[in-house]
Amino acid sequence: MQIFEGTKRTEQGKLSIYRFKVPLDSRMFGEGANVRVDIDARGVDNVRQNLTIAITIAVLIAIAVVIAVANWLAGSITRPVHILLKDMQVVARGSLDHQTKPHSSDEIGILAHEFNRMTENLKEAQSALVEQEKAEYELSIAREVQKQLLPAEPPLITGFDCADFYKGAKAVSGDYYDFIPLGNGLWGFIVADVSGKGIPGSMVMAVTRTIVRLISNRNQNRAAETLKETNRLIAKQIKRGMFVTAFYAILDERTGTLTYASAGHNPMVIYRAATRGCELATGKGIALGFNEGPIFDKTIEEHRTILNSGDVIVIYTDGFPEAMNAQNQEFGDDKFYQMIAQSGHLDPRSLIQKLVDGIAKHRGDAEQSDDLTLITVRRA
Repeated sequence: MQIFEGTKRTEQGKLSIYRFKVPLDSRMFGEGANVRVDIDARGVDNVRQNLTIAITIAVLIAIAVVIAVANWLAGSITRPVHILLKDMQVVARGSLDHQTKPHSSDEIGILAHEFNRMTENLKEAQSALVEQEKAEYELSIAREVQKQLLPAEPPLITGFDCADFYKGAKAVSGDYYDFIPLGNGLWGFIVADVSGKGIPGSMVMAVTRTIVRLISNRNQNRAAETLKETNRLIAKQIKRGMFVTAFYAILDERTGTLTYASAGHNPMVIYRAATRGCELATGKGIALGFNEGPIFDKTIEEHRTILNSGDVIVIYTDGFPEAMNAQNQEFGDDKFYQMIAQSGHLDPRSLIQKLVDGIAKHRGDAEQSDDLTLITVRRA
């Protein structure tokens, strides 16, 4: 079929037409036979124009639908992300109690759940950090208190050589020692161990130091009486369950006489130069603070001894004999006394160094579990 576009003359004038020409079978209708159909072009154009408009409208509607669906799909993906980002900004400003609301169970929903868990962990970590900073602040105060209370250096005593050693464990210790000038050639030596640690322990230590210094000057040559009066005052000041062990000795530098008493403390070790051996000055007594008076006064004992040339006294806390190694084995009292006997002929500082090195060697890589406090006094 052939289609031709052209014009045709009619009574009304020229008319635009579309001519459709279809050839016929030559065997039936002869050579060159055909059928021609003329159609008014205006009708065809109207149909074509209407069809074009319909197709255009359909395409535009399809495009609009595709855009709408695309926007909806994009929004369903990006909206939870935007919400999550806003929630993150809130948390970033410090509101760790804020939580996001998961809107789906897909990857974004999983991310929202993980974000909530992260904020909870951050809140816990922040609380732990606050507690840690508070504890460190309290420890710094306690350390400063302790630093101010312990002697800056051992005193110079005529005819005697003194040395001291202190090393606190990880926490602030409750150990306390002091050299107290009593006048008239008398000196007080005290080593004490407070049961509490941290600020409570340091406060009790401060109270103990203040009371001992006050009372010792009133009872110049009476060691037991000094501890009795100290106990009566301390027992009223500290809370139940806390106590203080103490060993107090008074030295007369003119005669070498040593008067001492113990309140539940480790025995004082006396190295005798004449025999190159050790004696234990024990003394009965219970710790300060257990009882306000009657029982403490009844049990405590006072003793005297003479320090001769070359004799040494060692007053210490239990951190030395109870030092633990990695196998949880203590250094032990006997080994501690043996080391003093072997090194007692040395000057006080060298003796202390021997003891400290022996403890360090025994402990090895194990952490120091208790405070190490010790004073030595040697008669020239």
